Amino acid sequence: MTTTAPPLSAELEVGLRRLKLSTVRRLAPELMLTAQDPALVARGLLASLIEAEVGARDASNAAARLKAANFPVKKTPGTQSAAVLV
Repeated sequence: MTTTAPPLSAELEVGLRRLKLSTVRRLAPELMLTAQDPALVARGLLASLIEAEVGARDASNAAARLKAANFPVKKTPGTQSAAVLV
């Protein structure tokens, strides 16, 4: 039996949106559903949400920096032709 996570309260949704914490907003309902131990809920839940938000922001910032650099083509060793390597 699978249980769907209940939506966040309207106040929490608005607050997370204003703080631009989209990853926290997306993951919080599911993490709150899986949290079992009341003593560890706050600490573990907050740590999981912050870790996810930091990872998402790092990935977003890296993509923005690559785009701002205006490199002509994203190249990897597998995509270069043999003529270029000789």
